[in-house]
Amino acid sequence: MITHISYSSVLLFLNNPAAWYSKYVLGIRDQKTSPAALVGSAFHKYMEGRLNNMPLALARDRAVNFMNLVTDVDFGKTGSPEKCLEDLDKLILGYHENPIRVGIILGVEAGYTEKITGIKLPIKCYIDLIHRLDNEIIITDWKTVRTFKDEPTPAQILQGCFYYYIISKALKQEPVRFDIVQIKVSSNRDGTPQVKTISIVYADHPEYLVGVKELTKQSIRQMVSKRKKFLVNLRDDYEGEAEFKRFLEQFL
Repeated sequence: MITHISYSSVLLFLNNPAAWYSKYVLGIRDQKTSPAALVGSAFHKYMEGRLNNMPLALARDRAVNFMNLVTDVDFGKTGSPEKCLEDLDKLILGYHENPIRVGIILGVEAGYTEKITGIKLPIKCYIDLIHRLDNEIIITDWKTVRTFKDEPTPAQILQGCFYYYIISKALKQEPVRFDIVQIKVSSNRDGTPQVKTISIVYADHPEYLVGVKELTKQSIRQMVSKRKKFLVNLRDDYEGEAEFKRFLEQFL
């Protein structure tokens, strides 16, 4: 039984309903972690420590300890724990050469669960950083990347709208924007910064907030329907292979 939703669960449902059913209904969570995801999560741990006033060295140790505890990593032919540690240090250095401006911190890796008007199930989320800057509430999300994007992706628009709904309800003040802070692993040949921020200014895009709410409502209607069979999306690079193998097992 589904008791709540998150932007990641809705995103997975839209991308690969069979994988969503396995993960969120059956509770099967056997997908291995990629090296890039491991490094990204470790960087989040590092930033959480720093924003909570932890010294740089201790925050790095915290991130490294996190990586050492994750055992289900698919390193493939080219990845390794040493390469992950090297990439983590590149991210840390790149960020500190061009840090963002942070105001009064309202939450770091803060968890919220709120019932939103018009949406049947409560929304649950964890937000990297909420801060008040120039008397405006800003939501910030760290994205470790190989290449920069110039505009938010559809998935990031979905994420930003979910955060808007939940922060408006929890803090009783509407956030002004959603900042997606991209931190690039490798340095740029032209010497430009390894950090680039793209933003969703909510007042500029009322269609995002209305459209995502309607998409969420339609998704929930399908999630809670009596339908129990969902087809696998074989083009899903993250969940497709595991779901296809699971599908084939019934014929062995």
